[in-house]
Amino acid sequence: MTLFRLLTVTLCFSLLMLSLNSCHKGFSDENYQPDPHPNDTIVDYISRSRASVQGFVLDENNLPVAGVQVWADNNATTTDQYGFYQFNNVLLPTSGSAIRVSRTGYYNASRGFSLTDNGFVEVKLMKRTVTGTISAGTGGSVTTADGARVELPAQGVVVAATGVAYTGTVAVSAKWINPSADPGLMAAMPGDARGLNKDNKLRFTSSLGMLVVELHGDADQLLQIASGKEATITIPIISSLQSRAPANVSLWSLDEKNGFWKEEFTATKTGNSYTGKVSHFSFWEAATGLPVVMLRARVVNTAAQPLVNTPVIVTPTGVPWMAGYGRFGYTDAAGYINAVVPASSNLVLDVATRCATSLYSIPVTTTTADVDLGDIQGNQGQGAVTLQGTVVNCANNPVTDGYIQFYDGGFNHRIPIYNGSFSFSGTACVNTTTSYVVVDRTTSRQSQPQTITLTGQHNLGTLSACAVSSIATLTYEIDGVSYTASEPSLQPAGYLLTPTSSDWTQILIHGISPDRDFSFQFNGGTAIGSAHYITEVFCKGFAGERAIVTVPLSINITEYGNVGGFISGSFSGQMFDFVSGVPYNVNCQFRVRRNN
Repeated sequence: MTLFRLLTVTLCFSLLMLSLNSCHKGFSDENYQPDPHPNDTIVDYISRSRASVQGFVLDENNLPVAGVQVWADNNATTTDQYGFYQFNNVLLPTSGSAIRVSRTGYYNASRGFSLTDNGFVEVKLMKRTVTGTISAGTGGSVTTADGARVELPAQGVVVAATGVAYTGTVAVSAKWINPSADPGLMAAMPGDARGLNKDNKLRFTSSLGMLVVELHGDADQLLQIASGKEATITIPIISSLQSRAPANVSLWSLDEKNGFWKEEFTATKTGNSYTGKVSHFSFWEAATGLPVVMLRARVVNTAAQPLVNTPVIVTPTGVPWMAGYGRFGYTDAAGYINAVVPASSNLVLDVATRCATSLYSIPVTTTTADVDLGDIQGNQGQGAVTLQGTVVNCANNPVTDGYIQFYDGGFNHRIPIYNGSFSFSGTACVNTTTSYVVVDRTTSRQSQPQTITLTGQHNLGTLSACAVSSIATLTYEIDGVSYTASEPSLQPAGYLLTPTSSDWTQILIHGISPDRDFSFQFNGGTAIGSAHYITEVFCKGFAGERAIVTVPLSINITEYGNVGGFISGSFSGQMFDFVSGVPYNVNCQFRVRRNN
């Protein structure tokens, strides 16, 4: 999937971080309640409203992340095999909330959003790697390749879960976030520009740089700074802003649960970086806080149809794209946006594709009052996409509970089926080729994967959700004790490993702890038949959690579908515990979805 390399910003607008996740169905609707955030409103975390939000979780390679838990405030769900999550009509803080995702080996992700009838938030996880190590007893510092620095005090680290002093080696993972150099980070950016200053008043955080830090102990336990201690961080300033950066700015930390930045400390400019003290670690940004207004609009095409999950970008007037760093968001299922923007400013709103292509622009001037643009439309050219058609089940009757899932080529969308029909209007990169399947929830049947090149309006005709079962399962038995993992609570999955020089496939189960509760790899590529073998299996059912074979064990593959289809097969035989050498009789049957 291609993400945005977006937007420069002036001194007061760097890191233009928008929450472009919609408002309600209509601004004149008597049920519509505007976001209660005039410039100096003190934010209320107690009040709750009902809202819905959905989206996708992707990894650093833009692949779907299946089986990870996703939170919206106190509500939790799990991504499915396509990395899709959904919260329907749940209670969330009226002031706004955040989508939170955690996955072993990755930094926590927290994307803020404004409440909506049916919003869309896409989350991309950033890989966590160790920058360096520090002795907890003596303290010390580590520096990233791009100049970010973390300095820990002596005897200043505790185990986060217990508060007990930690005395071992501290593994420091630190990442300076510079989307002007890596457009793939855009969907991984935390928050949504809304910040609370020291008086708890709403502000737009105009940031000059960000840093994420995690500390882990010898047993990979999460660590934190001890109470009463402070660490020192150095955040490089975005190159395009170094000459104009002020001498001092505030340091804001991210409240991951609600998605708001919180003003806490002060940083001083030294050379091309900001340095300051902090009392805990998560995401930090060096930023100024600006008064805000809400920018609202509904984005429609020339036929007045709402554009769904469509990128929208806002920049200061006269500031070119690609010169620095900005933010984007998406319309909701009804085409609405609800954006936090700076007050008293001249801005440009762009309706775009995910290839950093502007389809059209409109000027926007803000004062100190919220702005409602109503319906906005323009010529989308080749970026416009319309999809429609009908769907029947195995009895040739209309599907009443199902969806069309598009899942690659930078066109991740789930289109619901209503009374046997579906319709979608949005944007796509020109000539995007994407795959899709049609799923009937009622019968748990689906089509085979299909491919389409998006070039404008498409009537897909009548589709059938009847070819194969839509349920992936994996059953294994160890010395007569069996266990079955099946969708939707768990997601057995298959991955053709890359690079493909060895043609190995990995089979695993998402959604149980640890993630690799049962997993193995087999060779032989995508061929059908028994010309495949395995050499080891990872599973908690073995005393050493790993079993091996002295002679490669044959595995029979009966199905190896395209991406979105299924990989099926089985194997059985004797394996030996890797630690003790104890023998086990193992057999396994699986039908898992192919994820890449």
